[in-house]
Amino acid sequence: MPAAARAFARAILPVAALLLFTPRPALAHLHLRHAEPAADATLTTVPREIRLAFTEPVQLAISAVTLTGPDGAPVALGTLAVDPASSRTLVATIGGALRAGRYTVTWRTASPDGHPVRGHYSFVIAEGAAGLAVTAPSPPASVSTDSGAGARSPTAAGESAAAPAPATQAAGDSAATAVFDVDSPLYAAVRWLGYAVLITLAGTVVFTRLVVPRAAALGLDDPLLVDRAASRAARVGWIAGWLLVVDVVLRLLAQAYAVSGGAAPGGGAVAALITGTVWGWGWMLEAAAALLAVFALGRARRGHAGGWGAAGIAVLALALSLALSGHAVASPHFPALLVLADAVHVLAASGWLGTLLAVAVVGIPVALAAAEEERGRAVARLVNAFSPLALTCAALLALTGVIAGWVHLGTLGALGTSEYGRVLVIKLGVIALLAALGAVNWRVLRPALGDVAAARRLRRSATAELVMGAVVLAVTAVLVATPPPAENGAGGSGGAGGATAAAHADRR
Repeated sequence: MPAAARAFARAILPVAALLLFTPRPALAHLHLRHAEPAADATLTTVPREIRLAFTEPVQLAISAVTLTGPDGAPVALGTLAVDPASSRTLVATIGGALRAGRYTVTWRTASPDGHPVRGHYSFVIAEGAAGLAVTAPSPPASVSTDSGAGARSPTAAGESAAAPAPATQAAGDSAATAVFDVDSPLYAAVRWLGYAVLITLAGTVVFTRLVVPRAAALGLDDPLLVDRAASRAARVGWIAGWLLVVDVVLRLLAQAYAVSGGAAPGGGAVAALITGTVWGWGWMLEAAAALLAVFALGRARRGHAGGWGAAGIAVLALALSLALSGHAVASPHFPALLVLADAVHVLAASGWLGTLLAVAVVGIPVALAAAEEERGRAVARLVNAFSPLALTCAALLALTGVIAGWVHLGTLGALGTSEYGRVLVIKLGVIALLAALGAVNWRVLRPALGDVAAARRLRRSATAELVMGAVVLAVTAVLVATPPPAENGAGGSGGAGGATAAAHADRR
């Protein structure tokens, strides 16, 4: 790596580390909008149900509500359900007898993109309220209402069965947040690995199916070089596919722990996460596509041309799977358009950075192994075949990024006033540097190709470009777990007590 690239890496990698390891405020783009009974309300009639209205559709399969009484004893609740009139409202009937005193409602749920949220609030039943129990009830066997699969007591879920004062409960929530959540550096690292190996895998497919044939059309007519490039690309893609399979498993474990607030999830809870949420559907698509990619690229390694076609299908499915577990699917504005834009964004990144990686680690080494008099020309033909594709993908990357950024930000001012906007600014800054180096490669180093020395200069510069790309992926791994300001502002905390309840919500 040249000195300039090393200097850049030393300067920018600490920024990426700071993003990954700096704690951020516990906010979420799913909020509790309104609660019945309301937070801090004093009731003169005993309630018979708890209704929690959120700013986005909730994922019932991984939702739960508990109610504790004045003495800290749990109150029996019926099976948790979604209001038939609104996919954003959870309803739990109160089965136990109630008496006067302060009650605490504790809840957890998740938005469609898999961001877990939990919170608590309290209300008071006044002395002499209509419907009070004549005698103090004994603690019931059922202590919480859950969506079914993976139901467990509050203690098993990492929540206190007692009803402490709000300040104590809030402190406990903060401690749980520090253990593991969607903002955890470890979870961000898992996401970064997934992005990196997916883009690598996709890049080998694009390199073999588009770049190598175009290079052959430009004069790279040595069948040995073409076959060797395809074989090495298949091996690199196959290894990336297996790494992606490992990452898929890690991502499921990370999400399950985040949904459970850092507690070890049960098998039923994991099954509910997979089959009962939009995030889970995207995960299943990713898992199936990763396995298909491994199988297809394994066939391609053995010389079966049909393996590349199946690998291409797997790449398309992988791009869609990421869109189904990101901000796009939870957006209240144009979700279908944003899912499509996100999928194209992933494909464009793969076509630029992933294919550049394949050119650098597969194409140029293979070309430099040609006959001495052909080496410089072979590298030039490969790079010239890749260049138009890179420009097209960079344009698509910019277009889809603008679409997503505009919808998620809401206003241009949010770039400086929101956490999401500030992380996005860092990403845009690194992308600008990445694009500048790409422009140097395109306008300065590419036209100078023709000998081995020029080829090696270009390869070193491409390595620096890939280092910047890795930093972009690190920032992206943080950005996808950061609440978009447009969605935060969309909900607010409406209704009596909504603001108080939302103030005790934690994103995990």
